[in-house]
Amino acid sequence: MKPLKYPFRISPITPFHIGNGTQYDPLNLIIKNGTAYFINQIEYIRYLMEKDKKKLDRNLEVSNIKQLHKFFAESFDPNAKDTFYFSYPVKKDICDTYAKNMENLQNQGFIQAFIRSTLNMQPYIPGSSIKGAIRTAVLSNICSDKNKIIQDRNTDKADQKTQAVLLEYWNREKNSVDVPSDPFKFIKFEDIPWKNDWIRIFGVEITTPPVSASVRQNPFHSGNQSEKEKKEPPIPVLMEVALSRIEWVVDSELTVLVTDKNNRGFNKIMPSGPNDIKPLIKMVNNYYQQQIDRESEYYKSMNPNAQKNYKAIKGLFDNLKDNECIIKLGMGTGQNYCSYAVMNYQPKSRRMINSLPMGWMRLTFSI
Repeated sequence: MKPLKYPFRISPITPFHIGNGTQYDPLNLIIKNGTAYFINQIEYIRYLMEKDKKKLDRNLEVSNIKQLHKFFAESFDPNAKDTFYFSYPVKKDICDTYAKNMENLQNQGFIQAFIRSTLNMQPYIPGSSIKGAIRTAVLSNICSDKNKIIQDRNTDKADQKTQAVLLEYWNREKNSVDVPSDPFKFIKFEDIPWKNDWIRIFGVEITTPPVSASVRQNPFHSGNQSEKEKKEPPIPVLMEVALSRIEWVVDSELTVLVTDKNNRGFNKIMPSGPNDIKPLIKMVNNYYQQQIDRESEYYKSMNPNAQKNYKAIKGLFDNLKDNECIIKLGMGTGQNYCSYAVMNYQPKSRRMINSLPMGWMRLTFSI
């Protein structure tokens, strides 16, 4: 069959962070006079050599990373345009925290990086992240019976087999996962470019629910939580965050291409066939509405502003059209949102920005 294209628009409801697993230090990102500059390292070193090669050599010879960080930051001149790729404004409290981090010998990183293209340094929303959020909703919809969850001390193995059984790509003869038969290989979301102007650095609040919330534990976990786990990190968590504003929306496309008409699991994704995505949208909304309800209840002892924000997000589900769905992406979502990790029923904490739960966004399809 020919590929079916479903254009859609993505509209962030709350700030979000999709990381690339790295952290910026002053060798990569310099904050000066209220602005963050992402460094072009080759050009910046060339600039330092031309400005004062002896001073650069002295700092390199010392082999002290803290001193080198300070030297990079103090020597930076924003007027040397070739020494950085892009910049964006930074609030004073972040500037102060950043400076304090530079003085901390134990701090191995400063700012958690937003995922970017290696070619042009442009931030983007990976299509795989959106598909993962959709996958989680579908799996939860067809696994209402928790007895279907396969138990194993190896939680990754249990999760993998559970997904394969539910989506009918478990090879019973070989007793293994038949990855090519995964029906989600028939749908693809394009990567979505963001803008550097829509990124800021924020200090992230780590919110832990009260003990009375009764977190459901991994059944194979001993249940003992160390003091180290209970404490919040002593160093404030700084990360690049994509902002959410009404006018900041982007367009993308969902492609459906069924290469195997006999695939048994595809009807779990699109029960009415590839020409009708409304049932899929409905499944997604059912799942994430349950999640926002659970989360709001789970964190009911939080500050009033957070509860007000949860209530506002919950209210958005009441006014959705049949071509719209709300999902949750990136940092702060919890493992059970992004991968259908069957052993992780509730996250231990939530990351928030200004009392806003992170990662909620609306998808509006053209159908």
